[in-house]
Amino acid sequence: MSQTKRNDKSKMGKAKRMKQIPLAILTLFIVAVAASPNDLNVSKLDFDQIEEAYVISLNNENLGVIESALYCVVMLQSVAPERSFSRLNEAVTALSTAGTSPQIRYKASIAGLYLDNPELTEQLNKQSFHDEPDFWAMLVKNTLPLLTDS
Repeated sequence: MSQTKRNDKSKMGKAKRMKQIPLAILTLFIVAVAASPNDLNVSKLDFDQIEEAYVISLNNENLGVIESALYCVVMLQSVAPERSFSRLNEAVTALSTAGTSPQIRYKASIAGLYLDNPELTEQLNKQSFHDEPDFWAMLVKNTLPLLTDS
């Protein structure tokens, strides 16, 4: 095999590994939150690193990664309501208008409403849900009054 082909393969492998890093961090966070939010030691989390990973995930080409990241961004805000995640808010806002699918734009809009209204954090933390579709339905129910109130 020529040196050029080996270098190209090496670059492709490195790019693939770089795409997998945010997914790995995303997965670890989901597992940590799902295990038990009460057992999660929020003070020991590196929020800057988590925020960076989610910004990268929100800009991923894979729609499933983006949807999972949107879910995790809302969950992250719910476990750290005192923190401001400005880069995540910007990425979510951008997805709400420029997302590549209607589902992404819709979920980003709902997530954005949640992120822009911190009073919803307490409501979200008091409710339970069984899976991700149930979570989005609950989030829509909680954000709908924001759209109808004058």
